Amino acid sequence: ASKNIKEIGAEAFYDCKALETIDLRSLEQNEIYDSTFSGCESMDGIKIPEVVTKVGSGAFYGCKTLSNIELHDGISEIGGACFGNCTGLKKITMPIDMKYIAQKNLGNMSSSFSGCTNVEELYYTKGKTGIMPDRIDDNSGKDWCFRGTVELIAFNSLRKIEYEDGITRIGNYATFSKYQLGNESYMDARETLTEVIVPDSVTSIGEKAFYNCEKIPEIASKNIKEIGAEAFYDCKALETIDLRSLEQNEIYDSTFYGCESLKKISISKNVSGLSLLNISLHVITVTRFSVLDKLIIL
Repeated sequence: ASKNIKEIGAEAFYDCKALETIDLRSLEQNEIYDSTFSGCESMDGIKIPEVVTKVGSGAFYGCKTLSNIELHDGISEIGGACFGNCTGLKKITMPIDMKYIAQKNLGNMSSSFSGCTNVEELYYTKGKTGIMPDRIDDNSGKDWCFRGTVELIAFNSLRKIEYEDGITRIGNYATFSKYQLGNESYMDARETLTEVIVPDSVTSIGEKAFYNCEKIPEIASKNIKEIGAEAFYDCKALETIDLRSLEQNEIYDSTFYGCESLKKISISKNVSGLSLLNISLHVITVTRFSVLDKLIIL
């Protein structure tokens, strides 16, 4: 029951299946090394001290009893399978700009959250920059890929995403749900996600950010200056959005395609190049609105 642990080595508690808790408040090293607590399947809580900036590969792999993980803003990187097969994990708090392995089955690496299929809540803190890195459709390991993100791994359980005040950008493919089976690609509708909390500090929403999130009813930020193509594609429950702060001169292709519940869009007439006719043709017709009754130009 020591409360004065200052240093701890790799695999120090590997497969200590009965270990339930450990006090790391006195830790002085800035890294929790590879597989330190791998297989500690009875561990039900861990507080990572502020001194830690990196958590190694497989550090908490197979800690099946962990239900809540809080990664503070000082953590800049976690390794492959760091929380792999933590099947009891229900809530994750982590910096929006934290680097983690988001590739799936790439050589000997796997996603930092591989097997965390029961996560229900994802809370993003602002981290150091407040900017979510853009994700792309790539599995080479050279770029930030969406195929091993928490949003995709917990596709069938994730019901809430909250972005902390101070976050300014939600990146491309933020919640994208494309996956591969054999030679075929699939993009299922995200039906469990019913709550997305976006603060007024968010000014930029990337391409396909909420693609196919068909149960989210609103995006509350009133300060959106930039919005990418297909950002709200097939968001069938979305009812209203405020774009009066928009600074770009175009609403891009299929931005609101399939938003069949959308009743109100507020757009500033300061958006150059958008006459009411252009908005009607480019947005309303293309997006297949069925109940839009207010297009407000302010």
